[in-house]
Amino acid sequence: MEFKRQSADIILNRADMLNIEQFALHIGAARVEVRRRTKRREFISIEGSYFGARFPTWQVNEIGEPFNGIRDLYQRFMGDAWKVYDFLTEPNPRYQNYVPLELLQTGKLDQLLSLADASPPEPRRKG
Repeated sequence: MEFKRQSADIILNRADMLNIEQFALHIGAARVEVRRRTKRREFISIEGSYFGARFPTWQVNEIGEPFNGIRDLYQRFMGDAWKVYDFLTEPNPRYQNYVPLELLQTGKLDQLLSLADASPPEPRRKG
């Protein structure tokens, strides 16, 4: 359990993981808009034991819009943001050990969702 917490805290403390104020500035939106869109599962927002919500910078394009597919991934991973994050950022053997994030960022939604459907559910990471 300590290892998972430590690894979650390391992830949440990375430079590409922004708090809500930083993320709102990054995408050019108000915090209230970020909260609203997060509730609609348009953004990946993950929590840890010592940090507030963190938003990966890589989930939006150059104009601050989320890539298509995030909401679909939430549905496939039962609303668990950590599972979505892990799926997108860990090398996948069904994808020649590339990370599925590349599919999300290049708009290959059908391939991304097929890969998500074929991926066995992982144990939930605790923050």
